Amino acid sequence: KGLADYLETKRIFFPRFYFLSDEELLEILSQAKNPLAVQPHLRKCFENIAKLNFEADLQITAMYSSEGECVLMNPFLYPRGNVEDWLVKVEESMKNTVRSTIGDSLDDIEIRPRTDWVLQWPGQIVIVGSQTAWTSGVEEGIHTNTLSLFYSQMLDMLDGLRGLVKGKLMKVERQVLSALIVIEVHARDVTNKLVKENVVNTNDFDWISQLRYYWVNDFDLKVRAVNAEFPYGYEYLGNSGRLKAQMARLDRFIFEGSDIVLKESCAVFITMNPAMISEQLSSQKIKIGAQRAGGNYM
Repeated sequence: KGLADYLETKRIFFPRFYFLSDEELLEILSQAKNPLAVQPHLRKCFENIAKLNFEADLQITAMYSSEGECVLMNPFLYPRGNVEDWLVKVEESMKNTVRSTIGDSLDDIEIRPRTDWVLQWPGQIVIVGSQTAWTSGVEEGIHTNTLSLFYSQMLDMLDGLRGLVKGKLMKVERQVLSALIVIEVHARDVTNKLVKENVVNTNDFDWISQLRYYWVNDFDLKVRAVNAEFPYGYEYLGNSGRLKAQMARLDRFIFEGSDIVLKESCAVFITMNPAMISEQLSSQKIKIGAQRAGGNYM
């Protein structure tokens, strides 16, 4: 009972520990003075951080996806204090890295040819940035009655991407382009439909029914569909080709007397072992996990 309570305090402080078994968590805690001990378990705690880059002085400077993509952390950090303390800092740095990189890439997409731009940024950023640029381009085209011109520019851009695929690329770059082209082809088809339907209002259902990405106040990414708006989660996804939108319905959740503050980037799932007969025993077996809520969008 005492050990279970101890592990629970660690999980409450860093909810991603709920994804680990008691044995795995104990393995980490028993080597608390060795930050590298978390490496084998990162993939279970994060969507696609396969490992962290530790310098000789143990400073954490980068994260690697399971596909081998490397992204520099912003900011760098040292694993100081309890393991759950500095893993919270890793999570914060991960989200800040994704957020700031999205902003930088959107500035860059305005001045760099698309065929160069797609090879300069991480895969997740390329997909998000392209979708954000497409949303902006379509709405500007509707407002200025130049949507057909924007559609022609999209066709030229797709021709350029196809040319890149035929060339010599590293494995990670080819993965990025493969995911991007699928999404851009869908965007092309949607844009073509808007042109044929002669859409002249950004509130037209043919447009608002699409998944749209907005960089708001040069700081925050919002995902909209019809009249719903979702905050982007900033979870590092690597080259999975997926986009993530997250939404919270409640501010707080009370479970067995514990007041749990809900974050917009989390969903709460309560699971019960159906084999348990005794209601009292069942309640003791209930587990709470905070799972990253995300949609897979193509």
